[in-house]
Amino acid sequence: MYQNRVLALIVMAVVTAAACAPAAPGATRATGGEAGSSPQQAAQPSRTLVIATKVEPTTLAPRALVTTGSSPTAPAMGMFSAWLASVDGHGVSRPQLAEKLPQLNTGDWQVFPDGQMETTYKLRSGLTWHDGAPLTAPDFVFGFQVYSNPDLGVRADEPIKYMSSVTAPDDRTVVVHWKQSWTDADALVPAKNGGLPAMPRHVLEEKYRTSDVQTFLADPYWSTGFLGSGPYRLDKWDRGASIEASAFDGFVEGRPQIARLRWIFLGDENAAVASLLSGDVHVAAGEAISLEQGAVLNRQWSGNGEGAVISAPNKSRFIQVQFKDGYSNPRAIADLRVRRAFLESANRAELSGAILDGQVAIAHAIAGTSEEYSADMDRAVTKYPFNPQEAASLMSQAGFTKGSDGFYADATGQRLSLELRSFPADPGPREAAILTNQWKDFGADVSIYIIPNAQAQDLEQVSAYPAFRIEQSGLTGTTAPVKLTSSGIATPANRWIGNNRGGWSNAEYDRLIETFATNLNRDERHNAMVQAMKIASDELPILPLYYLPLVAARTANLEGPVASNSDDLAWDNTFQWHWTR
Repeated sequence: MYQNRVLALIVMAVVTAAACAPAAPGATRATGGEAGSSPQQAAQPSRTLVIATKVEPTTLAPRALVTTGSSPTAPAMGMFSAWLASVDGHGVSRPQLAEKLPQLNTGDWQVFPDGQMETTYKLRSGLTWHDGAPLTAPDFVFGFQVYSNPDLGVRADEPIKYMSSVTAPDDRTVVVHWKQSWTDADALVPAKNGGLPAMPRHVLEEKYRTSDVQTFLADPYWSTGFLGSGPYRLDKWDRGASIEASAFDGFVEGRPQIARLRWIFLGDENAAVASLLSGDVHVAAGEAISLEQGAVLNRQWSGNGEGAVISAPNKSRFIQVQFKDGYSNPRAIADLRVRRAFLESANRAELSGAILDGQVAIAHAIAGTSEEYSADMDRAVTKYPFNPQEAASLMSQAGFTKGSDGFYADATGQRLSLELRSFPADPGPREAAILTNQWKDFGADVSIYIIPNAQAQDLEQVSAYPAFRIEQSGLTGTTAPVKLTSSGIATPANRWIGNNRGGWSNAEYDRLIETFATNLNRDERHNAMVQAMKIASDELPILPLYYLPLVAARTANLEGPVASNSDDLAWDNTFQWHWTR
């Protein structure tokens, strides 16, 4: 059935591509655009690069601030901002605005007897903002002041929560003073740890000092007037349609080889496929196409070589359980036996096979298989194979009995009913349908709620779900494990800011994750993470499902886009993307 659906989509996509001119709003055939100044750039065809993503960013600013949805995306952080360090698709860091990365136990990275640290970054000379103003060390001091200001609703996350201050002895020297040790202090990279952003002090500092919070947050900088230092400079932002940008001559790693780009937002995956096939879109990323559409394109392009699908297994899919009082419903999910029963009655091999075209990639932890500690973690964590009989026994132990209607009910006769939420991007709705069917067969009355796109970046909406919510995390770094730390619990009191949407809390887990983040001894760090994953597998604050590749695509006339181990594409090298014909 899956193959028949894919073949039908192929036919539909090809027919749609032939009929559409252009195929998508805001996506036009490449026209205009200036050639670069170097011989290699001058030889580039004069066309506009068109990038499609599913969701429009709410801001181009390098870090999120408040609950209004002002959250940057990976394309925004890579294309419009430059950082002290950058990281490629394999997770390898390199200096960007800094001349070099600090080395432990040198003058650039000092650890003091009390556990505090100091790291020093020497900036490259001649750095500028997009408006030509100098980018200097005090811009990083100002960035730290803004993003560490609790009145602005900043999350207490890495790395800023570990910093005591940032100073600038001169215009090219940034010194970070750390409250305690932190392992990634050498490379403050947004893809790995959120980074330390510079902010255009010459534009924003006076407003920051003299305005109230709401006035400062209403400044055009946070929306259509963003000013950055990345490879591309914002020219125009037509809300709901597209962002237009041009190559920044002063970019620290060299002027981009493609002179102009247009970033469009396509909520319809079939439209994205048709636009790629017609050549109206050159890159589709950010969930613009699903795994099914990736299969469509693979089959279409395998015969004519007109494009390439980019895929890497870089996400763990899991269900986060709601633990917060006043939101958790039904309260039965607070019972570990019930959570175990749901996990053991879910046929995850069948689930992953249906989503991954026959491949089975069951996950047993929220962390991924590409980490150095993954083998030890795999041996340590508690695993829950598909076992409906054991699940039924657990339900009985928890006080539930299956009625004549085939559904479990508690001692009062109340049926066990709950809601499973999912985001609209594929494979969320398909996963939800498969899981609810499995659980209904088991005896649990589970309904589905697909979170509308309009609510997908509303932090209260995505945090106040009643029971289960499907989500995903990257497979590298601490991004996934910190989704379960107490400091990241999202509540009304902190304006729903935090990655721990379910509200589970365990002091020992917190201590172990803190050890992983701050201990400079690699073996001790890895041991701490293994123990933390063991705790999570025993208590099941999340129900791990399987490992998922994210899918992106490019047309054959574009060279440069590559897969990332933390996102669907690596956005650090957009300045090197170039036309092949």
